Amino acid sequence: MSSGCAEDFRDWRIWPEKIIDAGDDRVVASARQTPIGKASGVPVEQRFGIVFTFRSGQVIEQRHYIDPEEEALEAVGLSEQDAHAD
Repeated sequence: MSSGCAEDFRDWRIWPEKIIDAGDDRVVASARQTPIGKASGVPVEQRFGIVFTFRSGQVIEQRHYIDPEEEALEAVGLSEQDAHAD
C-alpha cells in the first residue's frame, strides 16, 4: 500500500511474522498488513519484507520489499534456506 492511498483505508494493522538476524547490524522482518477499505469495507492483506540497518542501537535505514521470502533476504545475502535454519 502506498502512503498516498492511506486515507482510503481504516483499521490499518501491521505486524511482524518473522524477524531474522542478518548480521552486520541488519535485521530482516517479514510482515503482514491488513487495512480495510473505507468505502467498500473489504479487507486487503499484503505481506512484505523490511531490511532494517542499525548503528549504535538506532535504526538508520529501512528498505521495503514486496516479496519478504526472496527480495528482502537476497538484499542481505541470505536465502530462504538460511532464514529457516535454526
